[in-house]
Amino acid sequence: MKQFLKNTIRFLVVLYGSILVLMVFSNYVINANADFKLQPNINKVVLGNSHPAGTFNDSLISNLKNLADPGDCYFYGYQKLKEIIKQNSQIDTVFIEFNPKTILSWEDT
Repeated sequence: MKQFLKNTIRFLVVLYGSILVLMVFSNYVINANADFKLQPNINKVVLGNSHPAGTFNDSLISNLKNLADPGDCYFYGYQKLKEIIKQNSQIDTVFIEFNPKTILSWEDT
């Protein structure tokens, strides 16, 4: 019984230790490589899922950058927006696509 408990504890320590190392490493890599710095003339950004990604052509609209991604949800858009605002003080307008369907609880599954 002692051997079983030792092996179980050892396994759990290695498992959770590995998960922790992977999480710390992936956060470091993402933060080190995430560059949301925009050109100085860009003061408007568009965030959302596939609808604004295909609707707003930032090459035709002056001072606008379309950062919408197909399949993007509000949580990731919010995280992206925090970094964008932190790295670009000139941003004064943010357009966020809203669709009531995307906030339904069954969409989270």
